[in-house]
Amino acid sequence: MRVFFRQMKHAVFSVLVLTLLMVWGFVPKAYAIEKAVLYEKPMPEMDSLDFEAFKKDARMYKKRPYQQDVLAYKIYLPQDWKQGEEKKSSNFLMNEKLFQELSVFYGPPKIAGRSKIVIQAINMKYDLTAKQWYIKYILESGYTMQGFVVHHERKVESLMIVMENDIAYGLRTLAHINGDKVILTQYYLPLTYWEEEKSLQEAVIKSFDLVKNINIKIGKSQKFQFLDVAEVFHPAHWQVAALPFRTVERMTVKFLSVKESMMASSENISYSSAEGNVDVVLVSKNLSNSLIEEIKKFRRELEGTGLLVGDKLKDYDVSYKTNDKVSFSISEVYEGIDSNSDFIDYELWFTVMVGGNYFYFLTLLTPSQQEDYIAWAKNTRGYKEIVETFTPMTGAFIDQSGQ
Repeated sequence: MRVFFRQMKHAVFSVLVLTLLMVWGFVPKAYAIEKAVLYEKPMPEMDSLDFEAFKKDARMYKKRPYQQDVLAYKIYLPQDWKQGEEKKSSNFLMNEKLFQELSVFYGPPKIAGRSKIVIQAINMKYDLTAKQWYIKYILESGYTMQGFVVHHERKVESLMIVMENDIAYGLRTLAHINGDKVILTQYYLPLTYWEEEKSLQEAVIKSFDLVKNINIKIGKSQKFQFLDVAEVFHPAHWQVAALPFRTVERMTVKFLSVKESMMASSENISYSSAEGNVDVVLVSKNLSNSLIEEIKKFRRELEGTGLLVGDKLKDYDVSYKTNDKVSFSISEVYEGIDSNSDFIDYELWFTVMVGGNYFYFLTLLTPSQQEDYIAWAKNTRGYKEIVETFTPMTGAFIDQSGQ
């Protein structure tokens, strides 16, 4: 019977929370994913080849460049294509700034230019999705995409027009994250032969696959602990700003996302110099039994800093895999309006969690996608790590009202 009443109490509490959260426009979604559509464009329509027939007539190349499993791939090419110099040496260096060539393949010579495929790789320094990494690459390179498709979190495909040695190419690219590397497969097709070869280009890129999928954590993390109440991991290159905790009933810490150039020049990073920041606030239920009142208080405190909470951004549906000790969690994204300046567009990512005898509030303030996509991508991935690794500890489940 006690179990039944506990379950009923939890159900009533959850319904109450879900109803009251409408004060801030929250609408929970059980199976939500990121749906930001910035930069995404459909590929041009074309008549596709019979893929199975194409593979049957083609030659499969299965390679393990530099004797590295993480770089191993297979691809199908027409029989009349030739392979360039094969990479066999195991003594190679790869970094985050320069691509390392893995393989080159050449189509038959033609008067107006020769098709080719270049496969190369580069190290990843930060934890980004393939979409975020590739858009970062495009923005830094100055290219304009004609089509862009997200296959999944670790694989994207694009089509654009580029000039090389006075020849215009239709360049179809597949970017695939494997381990801590991005592997780019690029098919250069002279535009003179676009109509006759575009379907072949599509099929060849579709045939590329990794021999061994390797999924690892990219970038170093660092643990921060709220006494014995909770712990969380954050990107190691983020700075922590926290005063000594004077009470277990309310604890606050700020994580600052800063540029490496700032980190190198000063150990003390100010709030205003950060590219983004995450606030984590723990509030004991002994201090307030009303989650909705705490949300209102939190919003008033935000607006006291000059940041106004704007409209909910409907291009986002976000959810996170929270720790099992978190009994309730919900996340939303809003416009962040700086009442002191009209020059910068912000986004406010907001997560409420409940676990044990505490409410947990986690907010990210970041430049918007349109304002600074690269900073936005790094910030939102760092925020994802913080939310998903946040773990209530023993102290969160102890009634400390007598202290």
